[in-house]
Amino acid sequence: MKSSTLFSGFQNALLYKIVSTVLFFISSTLVFRYFGPELRGEIAILLAPILLSQIALFDGGTKVQDFLSKDIRLASDSNHSSIWSSFFIKATSGVILATILAVSGPEIADYYGLQEKRHIYELASILFLTHFLCGPVDLNVLQALKRYSAMKIFGIIESTGPLFAILACWAADGSVVFYIYMYILMRLILAPYSLFLLAQLGLYRYLSRIRKDEIIKILLFTGPLWFAALLAHASSQIVPLLSGIFFQLATIGNISLALGVGLMAVSIISLADGFALPKLNENRKKNTSADRAHCCYLLRYWQALFYTSALLAIGTFVFSDVLVLIIGGSSYTEAGDILRWLALLVAVKPLGVLRTIIYTGESTSRIASLTAMRFSAEIVLLCLCFKFLGSLGLGIALATAFLVYGSKILILISRLSGLFSPILIRLFCHQLGLAVFLSIMAVLHFYSPSLALISSVAGILFMMIIISAKQRIIKKLLLS
Repeated sequence: MKSSTLFSGFQNALLYKIVSTVLFFISSTLVFRYFGPELRGEIAILLAPILLSQIALFDGGTKVQDFLSKDIRLASDSNHSSIWSSFFIKATSGVILATILAVSGPEIADYYGLQEKRHIYELASILFLTHFLCGPVDLNVLQALKRYSAMKIFGIIESTGPLFAILACWAADGSVVFYIYMYILMRLILAPYSLFLLAQLGLYRYLSRIRKDEIIKILLFTGPLWFAALLAHASSQIVPLLSGIFFQLATIGNISLALGVGLMAVSIISLADGFALPKLNENRKKNTSADRAHCCYLLRYWQALFYTSALLAIGTFVFSDVLVLIIGGSSYTEAGDILRWLALLVAVKPLGVLRTIIYTGESTSRIASLTAMRFSAEIVLLCLCFKFLGSLGLGIALATAFLVYGSKILILISRLSGLFSPILIRLFCHQLGLAVFLSIMAVLHFYSPSLALISSVAGILFMMIIISAKQRIIKKLLLS
C-alpha cells in the first residue's frame, strides 16, 4: 500500500496521536503534581489570553488544502504559492494579536486578582511571535501534500513542547511565570524539522510567486472558517476565565485537569473527523451521483465515529477517578466527578462530522453562523450551569451546546438529502441514547458507584462486540 493513501494517513495520524497522548499524560502529571490545584488555577487563567491569541491566528489551511489537492490531481505546482500566502496572512494576524495581548493581558490579570503577575504579558507577547521562525509548514500542509510520514513526525515533535517546558521548570525550580515563558518558547522546538521539510519539499522557490489575488481568495474563503474555528476552539480557554468568576483557584485547577483529559478524548475523534472532507471529495470524482455519494459515505463515516466515541466516552467515565489520581494525585479528587460529566461531550462529538456536507453544498458563511450559535449557547449554558450546578455543570453545558449545534446541522442536511432523513434521525437517536446512558450512569454514581461501574463496563463490552462485527465495514470505509 502506498504511503500516500488515505488509510496510510489514518495510520500515521493515529500513531502520532497515541504518542502525543502519552506525552500529554507525562507532561500533565508533572505540571499538576509540581504546582498543585491553586497554582494550576493561576496558570489556567494567565495562559488563557495567550492560548486564545494562538487560536485566533488566521489559518488559511482549508483553502491551502483545496489548492494543493488540485495541484496534485493535475500534476502541477501552480497553487503551491498559497502556502506562503497563507503564512503571510497568519504572520500579519500574529503581530496584531501580540499587540492586543500586550495591552489587554495585564487588565485580565488585574480583574482576576493576579496583579503581581500582570507583567508577564510584556515578554509573552514578544515570545508569542517567535513561533513564526518555524516557517509555513504545518500539519495542514503536510496532510494536503500527502506527506503522512512527515506529518506523524511533525505531530510528535510538536507534542514534546509542553513536556520540555515543565522539565525545564523542574530543573530550574521555576515559578508559574517561568513555566508560562517556557511553555510559549518551547514551540520553537519545531523549527529545525520544519525548516528541514521546507528545504526538502522545495517550498522556498514558491515564495516569489505570491500574488495579491491569491491572498484575497484565501481571506474571502477561509475568513468565515477561521471565525468558526476561533469560536469552536475558544471555549476551551473561555472555561477558565468564566470559572474564575464563580470558583476559587483550587476548583479552577480541578476543572483544568478534567477539561484537559476530556478534550484529549475529543481530539481523537476530531482527528478522524479531519479526514472526512478530502475523502468525500475523492468519492465525488468516482461517482456520477455526487449528492448521493456524499451523503451515503458521510453516514458510514458518522457510524464509524459513533463507535469510537462510544468506547472513548464510556472509557472516560469508567476510568475518570483513575486518570485523575494518576495525573494529579489525591489533591485533585474533585476533577474525577467533573470528568465523568465531560464524557457527555465525548459522546456527542461525532455530530460535528455532519458539517462536512455543508462545505461541499453551501457557502462557508453557514459554518460560521452555526458555530457562532454554538459558542453563544456555550457561554450562556456555562454561566447557568456554573451558577446552579457548580463545577459539575461543565460537561452538561458543553455537551448540550454541541447537541444543539449538531441538531441544527442535521436539519440542514435532511433538507438537502430528504431521501436519507430516516437514517439520519436513527443515527442521531443512537448518539443521543449514548449521552442519556452516560447521564444516567453519572447520576447513579452518586448513589451506587459500584453499580454504575458494572453497567459502564458492560457498555464497553457491548460496544466492542458491535465494533468487532462491523470491523470489515469500517475498514472498507477507510480503503474505499
